[in-house]
Amino acid sequence: MISGYAATSNGGLEENNDSYIIFDFGDWLVAGVCDGSAVTYSSINTGQIAVVIIRDYFNRLKDKVLNHDQMQKELEHLAYTLSRIYLSINGMSENFSSVCTSMGLVVVEKISLRGFVMNIGSTEIQLIRNGQYSRICDLHTVAYDELKKGEIAENELYHHPKRAILTSALGVFNEPVIDLKSMTFETNDILLLSTDGIFRVTSPEGIIQDLAENSEANKSMKECVDLLIKKTESYDPQDNVTLCVLNLAVDTERPVRTLKQRQINQDNLNRIEKALEQPTGSIKEKRADLLDQRKSRYRNQNPNPAQYNQYDPFEKFRR
Repeated sequence: MISGYAATSNGGLEENNDSYIIFDFGDWLVAGVCDGSAVTYSSINTGQIAVVIIRDYFNRLKDKVLNHDQMQKELEHLAYTLSRIYLSINGMSENFSSVCTSMGLVVVEKISLRGFVMNIGSTEIQLIRNGQYSRICDLHTVAYDELKKGEIAENELYHHPKRAILTSALGVFNEPVIDLKSMTFETNDILLLSTDGIFRVTSPEGIIQDLAENSEANKSMKECVDLLIKKTESYDPQDNVTLCVLNLAVDTERPVRTLKQRQINQDNLNRIEKALEQPTGSIKEKRADLLDQRKSRYRNQNPNPAQYNQYDPFEKFRR
């Protein structure tokens, strides 16, 4: 079974514009963190806006059978939709002109463990596998661009003065760059999704070390994450902090639907939808045809025309 837990904190600020989501729909699971910018003269949680849209978007897919390629198209459409919505918010007034959000998403097919990571802005997604960890997404900050160019070292990234200057985000940027990768995960992989506030007081190594120490002390996933968030709060990061942890494991007791079985189900749905699209006549026309048939049978049994013209088999439904 895939298990996950997330927690967030103001991090010493008055408002919290971070948010997170862990949402199960059909054969898929989505987990994500969003880091929204503060809004002057408003208590709107700009990260929560993205989470609400993401939840509604995937909720409409919960009864659909989607293969890998179809899910990729849905994610591309979701990213475009989110970008346009935030740009619309930017145009509402001067107070909202700088509203933007960083977002990190992981979408996993629960049976095959194939999926996607999607990231934009300063949120991060780390993969822990066989005791090793790696960043599996691109960041969109000036500091990360300098890292890719070899101008700074990896250990300088989280202390760089330009690490919070975004080069892409949902909102503000008219043509945002969004990092979308197809991934094949493995059983017992652990995924860490975080907003950049947590790196004001720690590093990926520090997060993993704290989680490992708490886990060895027989703490649950919830307790491990909550303790880590409280520890970051004690250092007063002066930024919102959010961490989401996913543990990928397969429930061996769950009946597995093969790809062939799912395709059969999809073919049946397609046939039903096609049949429903065929012009079959209105209910009123069907009722009239049925009434004529009933009258014809009644006429054969009752040769008096005055009687069969008054026959109405639906009369009892009108009472």
